[in-house]
Amino acid sequence: MNTRTSLTLTTTQIVISAVIAASALFAVAVPSQAHAATYAFVNNSGEVSIVSANSPTEALANAFNISVHSGVMLLQSQLNALVGFHVSL
Repeated sequence: MNTRTSLTLTTTQIVISAVIAASALFAVAVPSQAHAATYAFVNNSGEVSIVSANSPTEALANAFNISVHSGVMLLQSQLNALVGFHVSL
């Protein structure tokens, strides 16, 4: 085995190790979103928006531009008729 073949094997091993590590990281990250629910909230412009989260507390924390008078509401489907409506604040 010459140096070039040895280098190719080492590079291949590094790539395989990286793929395995990425797969393991993905497998750990996916279950946290596998049971996420969809919540609706009113943003600062008065539009009903949605956020995915594992709990109402997490939904409040992750709701971008949420109105100070808004809470979150659990939706049964992301296709809820409320999403996109405008409400007066």
